[in-house]
Amino acid sequence: MIGFALKLEIIVLALALFVTMACARKTRDMIYTDVTGFSPCVRRFNATHQIGCSSDFRGNTGVIHYMANSSDVQWLLDVGPHQPYIPLLEPQVFVLHIVNKLMKSGKISGIMVININSSKVIDEDFFFSPDLKCPNDNFGFYGSENSSSTCTHSGNVEWNPSGNGMNFLDFNIPIISLFNETEVDYLIQCYKDHNEPVDSHPRPYPLCAAELHSFMFGAKDTPTCMRRTQQTTNLEACKSVKIPV
Repeated sequence: MIGFALKLEIIVLALALFVTMACARKTRDMIYTDVTGFSPCVRRFNATHQIGCSSDFRGNTGVIHYMANSSDVQWLLDVGPHQPYIPLLEPQVFVLHIVNKLMKSGKISGIMVININSSKVIDEDFFFSPDLKCPNDNFGFYGSENSSSTCTHSGNVEWNPSGNGMNFLDFNIPIISLFNETEVDYLIQCYKDHNEPVDSHPRPYPLCAAELHSFMFGAKDTPTCMRRTQQTTNLEACKSVKIPV
């Protein structure tokens, strides 16, 4: 859901105390726009721990900051005063070292990645794969422990040189891929109208913000999840709780 958050939202909540539920619903429709064209990063498990993404139980809210290049990223890290942010990333910006910088800054509460046909990757040498450089190398005939394996972490051979391993990391924030061009254009225009810095100076409130809901939980790893569901118990550890955006 997209809307004007923070200070303006507080004013709306104060006014809502004096209106009926019917009127409150209409007020909500005036300040929020639902985004439906997306695919979420989901919570998953492997043999040792959890991986993937999830929002907080009540969702994550943040000011939208559009990132088309590294300078947009640096502005948020060095200047951006309206945290938490939910950056809107062009494909070439969604790389592991940038995501790590944003996560470590403590300034973001979610990530939206543009994934539409008209998305332009400026660098022709840019390649992206969220899998490992040696996919599935811990299992099967070509596993890393097998003497016949030709793909190794030592760098002798890499079957997937563009792999960054993001599929196997644990992100404690929601990450979604946006594929509806009309909705993407709306988000970018909302950013330009209300949030885009003027001469590198941040804009004042009210600001355009996003609210992401993708809460998921489960057991700590796959063996625990499977063991609990095989026992006579009221625990349903392998099931996810999902709240749509």
